[in-house]
Amino acid sequence: DQVLTLLITKCLSQWTLAAADMLFGTADDATHVYHVVSGLFRYSLNMYPSTPASNGNGHDTVITLQKSSSFELGSDKNGDGSLDEERDRSTIRPGDWLSEPGLWAPWSHLADAQAISEAQLVLLDVNVFAESMRADNFVWYLMSQYCSHYLAWLNSMDAHELTDVSTPPRHLPLVQNFVDMSLQAQEDAWAFVTGGIS
Repeated sequence: DQVLTLLITKCLSQWTLAAADMLFGTADDATHVYHVVSGLFRYSLNMYPSTPASNGNGHDTVITLQKSSSFELGSDKNGDGSLDEERDRSTIRPGDWLSEPGLWAPWSHLADAQAISEAQLVLLDVNVFAESMRADNFVWYLMSQYCSHYLAWLNSMDAHELTDVSTPPRHLPLVQNFVDMSLQAQEDAWAFVTGGIS
């Protein structure tokens, strides 16, 4: 399959960082999606720029956030040292992924991400990903549908909810829902084109 070959050979790469290495900084353009394989990162908010950024539809979006030392929405709610779903989100852990919005729209990072231990990541180049998806009409339509659902969800969020970080407990159900809706849209489109003939 041409798309899979392009993904493996052109889109994906591996990266190893030492403790204290920066992954990205606040307001850097998102060029990759990062999947954390091993290691830990600190996700620290800084002062956000309040300049408009194009959302790709010819409209400007202004997001202004406050200065903060770290992004901590969660706490030890279980009382036994373990964190529940609302875990400390200032620490990025294995299994987390970062910068998914950059796949679907121009995106600038909202905080600094710095390794606090040696870390290994798998990187997905967002520009090559977009070009690779165009190699197959079925995949392109499916990804277009996913993009539409993802951006609708992203645009429904309040500014203080926005983050570069996706965590499995919180975001995998969303991803599955977007995939299911995209597949249904694909089936509906095929049924329309074929006149309902299976």
